[in-house]
Amino acid sequence: MLVQSNLPVVELTLIVEQLYLEQTQLSQVSVQVGIGSGGTTFSGTINATSSGVQSLTITTTTDNFTIAGVIGGTTRPSTVDISAIGTGRTLSIEQDISSIGDQTFTATAGITVSGDRTFTSSTLDGNTLSTINTASAVAGDGDDSITFTGNANIDGAITSLTTLSVSGTSDLGNNITTSSTQTYTGAVTLSGGDRTLQGSTINFGNTLTGTGSHDLTITGALDLDYAATSIVDLSISTTSNLGADVTTSGTQTYTGAVTLSADVVLTTTNNNVTFGSTIDSDDAST
Repeated sequence: MLVQSNLPVVELTLIVEQLYLEQTQLSQVSVQVGIGSGGTTFSGTINATSSGVQSLTITTTTDNFTIAGVIGGTTRPSTVDISAIGTGRTLSIEQDISSIGDQTFTATAGITVSGDRTFTSSTLDGNTLSTINTASAVAGDGDDSITFTGNANIDGAITSLTTLSVSGTSDLGNNITTSSTQTYTGAVTLSGGDRTLQGSTINFGNTLTGTGSHDLTITGALDLDYAATSIVDLSISTTSNLGADVTTSGTQTYTGAVTLSADVVLTTTNNNVTFGSTIDSDDAST
């Protein structure tokens, strides 16, 4: 294993199953870590020497890997790429991770998060967002939340969280389950198949676009602020707050009470729109 630090450069060879680092400062453009058998933990902080200049790459094929120290808390790496790609290997994230550019997390047996975690992928002023890529399934312990400050590209199912929040755009390529709210501030694109979003309230703060050939099921309440399009069948299990138009090629099913918070047009292609409860406006002029 090679770890580099600028005060001074330190070289370590891993010969035991557990590794605990007090602090690592990246002094090269890229740091790659190849790890042997057993389980490995980074318990110290990891920072770049110059914000946005050095990148961090950690790859293991034979270890379970744990990030127990903050990454980029003081000086952010340019990018972060952490992979546990051996058979049955896991990645555990126990601290927040910040970078200027993209972040990518992959683990063949899944990713676990502990505590309320924030993944930040943006310039220091927050004006330019990069992308956080979760290429594998992500699970909390039921009491955890995840905040993505950046764009989110979600390819693995997310489960056992209280809340999920994304400040930028979202590409939802798998199902997401939370016990409380899901908040998508930027435009949302559904990809890869039929999607199910389960939570107390699912809020879309920008446009919602499907694949044109798949369904969206919301197990919980819907809070829609911008138009939803390119969905086949749309189903909401509880209440709906509709603040924009909804267009589907298949059916629309609103099981709970519907509140109109704007002038709304519901469009289907020779299919039914079904209301299982009341329809009300939040304004007499709507």
